[in-house]
Amino acid sequence: MRHPTLVFACVLGAAACTPAANDDDSAPPPSGEALAAQSGALSTANEAGRSGHYYLPARLTGQAIPVVLGFHATGGDGEGFVGSFLAMAEQHGFAIVMPDSRISPTGEFTWEVGTEPDEITPDYSHALACLAEVQNSHGLLIDEQRVLSAGYSGGASSAPYLASNEELFTAFAVLHGGVFAGGIGNHIVPGWFSTGEDDSIRTPAHMQEQLDSLSPLGFDDLVLEIFPGGHGLGEEEVRRVTEWWLAPP
Repeated sequence: MRHPTLVFACVLGAAACTPAANDDDSAPPPSGEALAAQSGALSTANEAGRSGHYYLPARLTGQAIPVVLGFHATGGDGEGFVGSFLAMAEQHGFAIVMPDSRISPTGEFTWEVGTEPDEITPDYSHALACLAEVQNSHGLLIDEQRVLSAGYSGGASSAPYLASNEELFTAFAVLHGGVFAGGIGNHIVPGWFSTGEDDSIRTPAHMQEQLDSLSPLGFDDLVLEIFPGGHGLGEEEVRRVTEWWLAPP
């Protein structure tokens, strides 16, 4: 696959990189020392000057943890989407990285998804750059067995797009959204689809069609769950997708 080389190397190679020499005041804490939870804005910016937000749970130094990279709904931002997963992240001890989207030509905060094989959009590169920042600047060590790409509503199609083109990801979640099959890559991973039974924007029938569009591409471990309510992303839905993702193989 064609990748944004510098960003991709940074994401996957961060754990193996030799750190620069530090003086005693800036040296990392000893392995196994407790680290407090932390969160905040990212400094990595896209062409629109938007960045994103992150959350790291309480953990030990040297401890690899699961991570979800998420794509907010149209009109939203990473900070708001962090909040959707925060309770689950605190409970289960996983990291959250939520980039901000571009600003579309029509002025909307939304995502550009590839529609052709090997197409790499600026949003794709920005998402990986945000993940690299949390690794390199905030001490995230990734549990490479549990890396989820998740998107909600207008951000949902970015989740399978990124996960199927990057070997780092082990699963994706399409929440009240769709799929652009033309940009789907060859990295086959399990996928979750869900919506509300009264969602008039992404109806259950629509979600079944989106799931079915991936079956001919070799995706055979896909689930569809329907929840009470409409287009909103509820706590029960987030809990269920989290438990699905983190369940033992």
